[in-house]
Amino acid sequence: NLVLNHFNISVDEIVGHSRMQHIMGPRHIAAFLIRNNTNLTFEEIGKVLNKPDHLSARNSCSKVEKEILINKVYSDAVEKITRQINIHGNYK
Repeated sequence: NLVLNHFNISVDEIVGHSRMQHIMGPRHIAAFLIRNNTNLTFEEIGKVLNKPDHLSARNSCSKVEKEILINKVYSDAVEKITRQINIHGNYK
């Protein structure tokens, strides 16, 4: 919900098949944050996000890792949501 609220998108959008950038970015961030804050496997993350296989989740995490190094706005968003996760409890 933190990612949905931050980017003002719906559950249907994040688990849908849209390739629009304003949906794809948050979907990638959601996969990254799930991976870093839970013990779910890439395959399980793919299922949570309604993706066909684990590669979607793995690629999402890789894209976020690269993007936070070069895009301050992106890294600030990930950092802000991570802080909110930590406030509400780490689910690892």
